[in-house]
Order: sequence, then structure tokens, then C-alpha cells
Amino acid sequence: CVAMQLMGSGLFCLHFWMLGSIGGCLMNLIGLCRAVVFLLGDRAHKPAVLGMLMALFLGGSVACVAFSWDSPLVFITCAGQMVGLLGLWSRDSRKLRYAQFFGTSPAWIVYSIINRSWGGFLCEIFNMLSIAVYFVRVKLGRAK
Repeated sequence: CVAMQLMGSGLFCLHFWMLGSIGGCLMNLIGLCRAVVFLLGDRAHKPAVLGMLMALFLGGSVACVAFSWDSPLVFITCAGQMVGLLGLWSRDSRKLRYAQFFGTSPAWIVYSIINRSWGGFLCEIFNMLSIAVYFVRVKLGRAK
């Protein structure tokens, strides 16, 4: 799963760079670095290391806004990345899905539409549909 995130972030980094959307490119570069950290597994999840990495990634997202100011839309991707980061590091699949559904995906949908990234738009729509199906299945499973 994390290896797929790494590949996806790398490809979307390249995609947004080719579109000239530097903010989206840099935010996906941070996502790529985040996936590398997650591949380290429990070594990166010690409290001291985790706190340092959280600060580094959140600070990196804010720095991307400052260095890649192509429009106010960079704030949207920054907020989406931060919500996603907090969801991922909660290590709770339910919280991660909520963060993705209500934070990360809507932010990237807006950014993708404005920057005419139809691949990014479709990817986030698919993510949201997948999460919606999960919640329906969980709800139906509890009803039985």
C-alpha cells in the first residue's frame, strides 16, 4: 500500500510539474518523502522520531506554499496534505479515511480542476468513491 503511495506521489509530482503547477508538484514531492518514511516501518514511529518527522513534513508543506506561490490554491493543497498527514500518522484506518474523504481529496479535486489535471481529478473521485463504499459496507455489516 505504501509502495503504491510512493509511486503515485512520484508520478503526480511529475504530472503537476509538466502542467506547470509547481505547488502541486512540491506537495506531491513531500508526499513521496512521507511514503519513504512509512516504508521504514516501526523505526520511524518512535515518539521522538515521529514528532520530528511530523514537524518536518508540516514545516515542509508550509515552506512549499512560500516557495511555490503560483496562486492562493497552494493553500488548498497544503491544507489537504496536512490533514492527510495527520490521518496517516494516527495509525487508525477510520481516521485516515475521514481525513482523506473530508480533507485531502476535496482539496486536491479543487486544485486539479483549476489546473486542468483530469488525471488528478479522476484519482480523487475514485478515492472518495472507494471510501464511501467502505463506509456503506461497514454500516451494513454492523446492521446484520
